[in-house]
Amino acid sequence: MRSSNIIPFIRAMLYRLVYPGIKAKYIHSNVFILNPKRLAVGEGSTIYQNVVINNFNDVVLGQNSQIGPFVTIRSANGSLLAGDNFSINPFSLIDCNGNVSVGRYVRLGAHAYVGPAHHDYPLFFENPNVGSFEEAPIAISDILIGNNVWVGTNVQIHPGSVIASNSIIGQSTSVRRNVGEATLFYNKYIRESEVKRLA
Repeated sequence: MRSSNIIPFIRAMLYRLVYPGIKAKYIHSNVFILNPKRLAVGEGSTIYQNVVINNFNDVVLGQNSQIGPFVTIRSANGSLLAGDNFSINPFSLIDCNGNVSVGRYVRLGAHAYVGPAHHDYPLFFENPNVGSFEEAPIAISDILIGNNVWVGTNVQIHPGSVIASNSIIGQSTSVRRNVGEATLFYNKYIRESEVKRLA
C-alpha cells in the first residue's frame, strides 16, 4: 500500500466500524456524507477527496466503485442504485429528485450530469398564477442506465432517459430519449443527434 493511501484506508476502516453498510477500501479527505446510515458502498470501492453525498434517501454503490474528486450525489426525493464497477469522474453531479438505476461497468465522464427531474417551464408560462421560476412545477421521470455503458465528458442525461447496455454516449451530448443497445449516440449539431449501431 502506498503511503498516500494509509490515511484514507484508516478512515474507511473507521467508517466500517460505525456504519457496516459502508465497505469502501479508501475514503479520502473532505468527504461529506449527510446520512451514512442510508449509504451502502461495496467492497474495494474508493471515495476520493471533496465528494459530497447529500443522501436523504438511499444511495447504493456496488463493489469496486470509484467516486472521483468533487463529485456530488444528491438523493432528495429518489434513490441511486448502482451496480459493481461504477465509476464517476471528477466534478460530475447525480441529482436524484427521482430514481436513478445504473448497471454494472458503467463509467461517467467528468462534468457529467444525471438528473431525473426538471422544472416544467412550458407549464410555468401557461399558468399566470405562478409567481417565479422557482415556483414552476417539477416534472420527475426515472432514469435507467444498463450494463457496460460509457458516458463521455460533459454529458447531460435528462428525465425519463433509458440507455441500454453496451452503449457509448459521446462527449457534450444531451440525452433526452431512449438509446438502444450497442449504440453510439452523440449530438452532431445543436439540434441533430447521430445514432450508430456498434454491433
